[in-house]
Amino acid sequence: MTETPTQLDYGLAPPTGQRKLIRFMTIALIVLGVLVAGWLTAPRVRGTIEARRLYRQAMSFTRPAVMVVVEPDGVRGAALLRSNTDYQPGDGGTVNHGMRSPSGGLVASVFLHARSRPDGTVRLIRVADEPLLGGPGLICWAMKPPTVFNPAPNARSTIIPFPAGPPGEHPRLYAGQPDPNDASRFTIKCEYSDHSAIIRGTLCDDDTVSFDYVADASPTTQESP
Repeated sequence: MTETPTQLDYGLAPPTGQRKLIRFMTIALIVLGVLVAGWLTAPRVRGTIEARRLYRQAMSFTRPAVMVVVEPDGVRGAALLRSNTDYQPGDGGTVNHGMRSPSGGLVASVFLHARSRPDGTVRLIRVADEPLLGGPGLICWAMKPPTVFNPAPNARSTIIPFPAGPPGEHPRLYAGQPDPNDASRFTIKCEYSDHSAIIRGTLCDDDTVSFDYVADASPTTQESP
């Protein structure tokens, strides 16, 4: 006669009500985790959206070549401040022109536009008038697009000293221009009391900017406040 195998009881199944409670608590913890994660990341996401809007706007930003963007003269600077709200006081008594961001703030710059490296990679180039450790000059950033993990654009900087001028004199700077014949190059006009010069910048494959100076043979043209 064949005997029926004995079933071993390793434990009682939880009551139906207990299983429902466990399922409910699991779902509640998952939902809570999603809400907390969203609460923590929402400011970063909003910041990234704003940064990318500004980045896209700056990629095509242009100003007339005759526009003064850094004015070191106090009288002319005061007139510019009165004439246009996109001017703001800068360091060392200068007055700087800025790009109006989507949020209403100003991004002061001498040059702000997209340029391409020789390998075809596009970068946003921003050049600003900044006091340098070795003397007055410009700082140039080659910026990558912002991301959620890094809302502030990742940038590599290059220091560009001003062309030689009279001792202690800060040059008047005109709006930098993208070179229409070379997608990697831009130019910035500097004007001293006795001469003017052109800074030529070229974006390199490593995101640095090489530069040189050339004499400016064009007639002096200043924007009237």
